[in-house]
Amino acid sequence: MKSSNEVLELKESFNDYLHNLSGGVLYIANCFKEDKLSEALNSIYDFSEGMTWLNDAMRLLNEHGDNIFIDFARIKEYLIEINEGLEKQDYLLVADIFEYEIAPFFTELN
Repeated sequence: MKSSNEVLELKESFNDYLHNLSGGVLYIANCFKEDKLSEALNSIYDFSEGMTWLNDAMRLLNEHGDNIFIDFARIKEYLIEINEGLEKQDYLLVADIFEYEIAPFFTELN
C-alpha cells in the first residue's frame, strides 16, 4: 500500500509524463525524417519502456481511487504497425505513425 504522499507524487509524475509525451513522440518522428536512425531506434525503446511505466502507474493510481483510462490495446496496435514498418525499413511510415497517429492520441488525453 502506498502512502497518500507517494500516490500524489506518482500522480504528478504520471501527469507530467503525459504532458511531455507528445513532444517525445514528435522527436522520434523527426529523427526518422532526418535519417537519425540510431537516435530514433533508441527513442522507440525509451517510448516502449515509458508505455510500460505508464500502464503500471495507471493501474496503481486506479487502485487508489483514480479513474484513469488509456487504451493500451490501441497503443499495442500502433507498436505492431511500427514493427512492421521497421521490418520493411519503411522509416517514413514509422515517422508518420508517430506523428499522425500516436502524437494526436496522447494530445487528446491532456
